Amino acid sequence: MNRLVPLRSFLSSLANRSIGYAQLLAALLCFGQQSAWASHKLIDYQGKVFLQRKQSQGWATPTQVRRRGVSVVSEDRIEVKLDSFAMMRCGGGAKELKTVDPGATWPVSRFCRSEEILRLASRTAEQLGGSNERIPYLIEPRATTVLGTPVPLRWNPVAGVKGYQLWLLRERDRQLLWGSRVEKSNSTLLPKSVELMPGESYLVVIEADNGSSSQLDAGAAGQGFRRASQAEQLNLARQAARQAASLAHQKLDPEAAVLLQADLLSQAGLYAAAITSLEQHLRRQGKTVGLLLELGQLYARVGLNQLAYQRYLQASKLAGSGDDPDSLAEARAGSERAQERLRDPLP
Repeated sequence: MNRLVPLRSFLSSLANRSIGYAQLLAALLCFGQQSAWASHKLIDYQGKVFLQRKQSQGWATPTQVRRRGVSVVSEDRIEVKLDSFAMMRCGGGAKELKTVDPGATWPVSRFCRSEEILRLASRTAEQLGGSNERIPYLIEPRATTVLGTPVPLRWNPVAGVKGYQLWLLRERDRQLLWGSRVEKSNSTLLPKSVELMPGESYLVVIEADNGSSSQLDAGAAGQGFRRASQAEQLNLARQAARQAASLAHQKLDPEAAVLLQADLLSQAGLYAAAITSLEQHLRRQGKTVGLLLELGQLYARVGLNQLAYQRYLQASKLAGSGDDPDSLAEARAGSERAQERLRDPLP
C-alpha cells in the first residue's frame, strides 16, 4: 500500500507529459460514457482478492486476482479478504471509482450498476491492418481523435527504403492539405501551420521510395483521424472540474493509475494518446501482464495487428510464468485472433 499515489496529483502531472492536459480533460469528460467495448474493471487491488465468473451453466471456480485492469461483468462475484483492498472502475455510464468492502463476497452489481455489458466485447471493434511489413502503413495517428496540431506521424519502416513521401488529405473530399518528404526516418510532426478543423476527419497517405503505399494496407479505409469538435472542446471546461473532484481523494498504485488514464483516454476516442501513455509507462517501469493485455487490445482496436500480436505473446509469456490462468487464457485468445488477422491477402 505504500506505493499508492493520489490520483488527482497523478493526473495533474500529465500537463508536463506528451499526452497533454487538454487530452486528459477530454478523457475525464468522457469518463464512464457507454462505448461499444466498455466494461467494468477491477482497476486496482492489494492483498488477496478472488474473482468468480458467472458462466452459462453455473459458477466457475474462484480464482485469485493476479493483475490490475481485469474486465468483469455485473453478474461476476468478487471477494476481498480482510486486510486487503480492491477498487472498481464502473463502465457504461458510471462516473466514479468504487472501493469493494473487504471480508465478504459481493456481486459486482453491488458496486457497479447492472447493465448489458459484454465481457471481451472489444472483439467486435478489432480491425484488419498493420500486418504487411512491406507496406508503410500508418501507426500514429490511426483510427483516433486528436485535439489539434502538432500531431506526431509515425509509420511502419519498410526494409531497404530510405525515403517516404507524405500527404494529408481531408477525408470528405480528398482535398490535399499538406505534403512533405521524409528521409531516413519513419516519423515526423504534422506542423502547427496545418489547420485542422474541429469535427473534420483526415487521411494520411504514405508512399515509400520503392512504390509501396499505406493505401495497400488491409485497414487503410479506417486508418484516418479526426479532430474533436468545438462542442466537445467547449464541454471540457464545464465538466473537467466536476469529474476531477469526484476522483480527488482516491489513491491508486502507479500501474493502476496509468491503466485508468489509458481507459479514460480510450473512452474519449483518444486511442493514440492511450497507447502512448501505456508504452511510456512500460518503458519506464517494465512489462506487466495488465499493461501488455491493454496494449494488445488497443492495437487490435486500431488495426495494428502485428503490434497487437507481439504484445499478446509477451503477455502470454509473463502470465504463463506465474499463477495467472485467466490472464494466460485471455492473452492466448488475443494472440490467436491477431494471428488470424495477420493473414493479409494483399501483397
